[in-house]
Amino acid sequence: MNSDSYADDVYVDTSLAFMDLERYAILILVALPLAVIIGFGFGTWRRNIMVRNGKDVDLFVGETTLGAFLSLLGLLLAFTFGNALTHSFERKTAMATEAAALGTAFLYADFLGDPQRNELKKTLLDYSRTRILPEASSLRSDKDVSRYLARTLEIQGQLWPITQAAFETPTPAPIVSLVSKSVTDVLDAHTFRMVSLPAPVSFFGNWMMIIAAGVALFLLGNRAALLGRQLSWRTFVFCVFLVTIILVILDTQRATEGYIRQDQGVLVSAIIQMEQAFDTESSSAD
Repeated sequence: MNSDSYADDVYVDTSLAFMDLERYAILILVALPLAVIIGFGFGTWRRNIMVRNGKDVDLFVGETTLGAFLSLLGLLLAFTFGNALTHSFERKTAMATEAAALGTAFLYADFLGDPQRNELKKTLLDYSRTRILPEASSLRSDKDVSRYLARTLEIQGQLWPITQAAFETPTPAPIVSLVSKSVTDVLDAHTFRMVSLPAPVSFFGNWMMIIAAGVALFLLGNRAALLGRQLSWRTFVFCVFLVTIILVILDTQRATEGYIRQDQGVLVSAIIQMEQAFDTESSSAD
């Protein structure tokens, strides 16, 4: 296995979500209301047995357990939501940093002579186009992600050799330092983008949140049954709001999937400006 394919495999492991948003939505929409119903059924069965045996229904333990799980659920929701918002901001910052690095390197390439200047600027433009994240629907499998990454890594691998080749002709040291620093900033920006892709708590945090929500709703339904009450619409309204909050958190964690998507306008704008400048230069040369 060559180094490029190895890098592709590593990046796939760190950037592909464990489960897509649609599956999470189906799971939550089915599991959480079902937890209420199962809890109510189990509580009704337990109450009937205790009443038939002449025992008092122990409500104190149920209140304590329900309160503890609701508090835990609130903590998990707050922690996971805060992490999702922070991670979303980091993704935006990483993309803005890369857009700025690409635009700067493109401009600094003007200090080089022809044909090195044109070659470096064209490679930077081609590389910039591969930095736009495709829709999540086109990245459904490891192979899809690997093909996307292979394309951007292929062009990225050309940047430094082209930069080195540009310095084979006599070039003032300040220009060498300026251009080489701008290109290395572009390469470093890739690292920051890749680090910002996976959500650190997307697997364990999400499942803890979903399980805690399921247990809390189970205990809520169980509590209603032990009190001899019927399930009311209030319980299911709470369930709907809980499902909505969890889905918003899961949606915020993703960059190109769902309704809350990462705005790539800053990178698209940088690419458009580079294209216009490159086309103008090409027309002038002709």
